[in-house]
Amino acid sequence: MIHPLVLCSPFAYRTYQKPLGYAGDYEMVNMILRDPCEGSSLFAKTVNVWFLAQAPAEAHRNRITYLTDKLDKEVRRASSLNPTAKVMSMGCGPAGEIQEFILQNDLCDRTEFTLLDLNEETLQHTGETLENIKSQRNAKTPIHLIKRSVHQILKSASRGSNKVDHYDFIYCAGLFDYLSDRIAIYARGIMQNYYDYKKHFILYVDDEEKSLKYLTKAFEDTFRFLTAPNAEEGYRLLENHRDEIDILLTDQRMPGETGVQLLEKSRHISPRLVRILVTAYTDLDATIAAVNSGQFTSTSPSHGKCANGK
Repeated sequence: MIHPLVLCSPFAYRTYQKPLGYAGDYEMVNMILRDPCEGSSLFAKTVNVWFLAQAPAEAHRNRITYLTDKLDKEVRRASSLNPTAKVMSMGCGPAGEIQEFILQNDLCDRTEFTLLDLNEETLQHTGETLENIKSQRNAKTPIHLIKRSVHQILKSASRGSNKVDHYDFIYCAGLFDYLSDRIAIYARGIMQNYYDYKKHFILYVDDEEKSLKYLTKAFEDTFRFLTAPNAEEGYRLLENHRDEIDILLTDQRMPGETGVQLLEKSRHISPRLVRILVTAYTDLDATIAAVNSGQFTSTSPSHGKCANGK
């Protein structure tokens, strides 16, 4: 009795009928994002507005806001290092966050998007929508549309047949809800292959030769390292490779200047640098003060109390 009354809502009807074979298709997402006052009668409009005021729909709108902000932050980070930031969205749907990003953000012309989705109709709609927005903004944002499912990506990866392009930011919003835990964990691992961790260096400074040797040995297949036995040599490498070093990792107690002093001064050489202190000593009062004053990003002691005093 009540079922036909509920389905007078265009949103309820779409989610129930699943014309593309699955809930959460691009048009359902569009309904969440646009004016909810839709329907063939006042009653239908009222029911539709009610559905779209519920927490799941509100959560999706909040997710678009979050992703738009995240895109801004990641593109600013990547474009500070490279002329163009490369972004991949897996299971893109209508890409509401990319629509907002192109409309609002002047960095859109320094961003290249690759959008993956399993549905041809979705990709066609998304491509046309984004091209219209680009035309409104007179934007030159490169957009690549690829029809591919996560399962196809996983199959290709398992055969070793993926030709991997590298990206500065990869995200997947909502798609993992459809995957089993086992497939989701595997998919996360595959996504890591699309990041080029060897694009930039980690500078590791330590007066212990064995520490330099074994840490770089452990991670050299994934990251590129520069090493220095003291702060003075660390400064020299920072000056010579300031645009190539992303992370500075240093010991605290070394001959000459300490790790804290090196981290503090490195801010002036490369302000965007991620700075990490590693120390096995327990007398961390000076280190705690440095962390609290914001002189460096974090500390990772091997034992003893941490820099937050815990």
